[in-house]
Amino acid sequence: MVDDVLVGRLPGFDDDLLPRRSSHRFVGSEMQLRAAILVALLLLEVAPAFSQACSMCYSTAKATSKDGQRAISKGVVVLLLPPLGFMTLGVWAAFRYGKKRDLEQGQEAVLSIQVAHIHLPK
Repeated sequence: MVDDVLVGRLPGFDDDLLPRRSSHRFVGSEMQLRAAILVALLLLEVAPAFSQACSMCYSTAKATSKDGQRAISKGVVVLLLPPLGFMTLGVWAAFRYGKKRDLEQGQEAVLSIQVAHIHLPK
């Protein structure tokens, strides 16, 4: 069914929900565009603050001794490993769950086909 066939009414079961609204494929697209522009402007507004912190951190780290620089590098690695490990574990679990779900759905489909084949009238 084409969305613009029933101008002034929503097709389907929700036609009494908002009776004088016409159906439209791009519902919310204008609001999503506005939200995206707002987020982009906010990110562009705070970009100098991020770059200033980077340069301050870099100059402070550069001013330390070689041992201090090595300690900072090790600290970065130590702070990076737990989130990276949790993200890897999460992605692995998601793929494992997805494969298990797909196998179960495939087995259910095969069983339903077999049951339907057994109960066919002859």
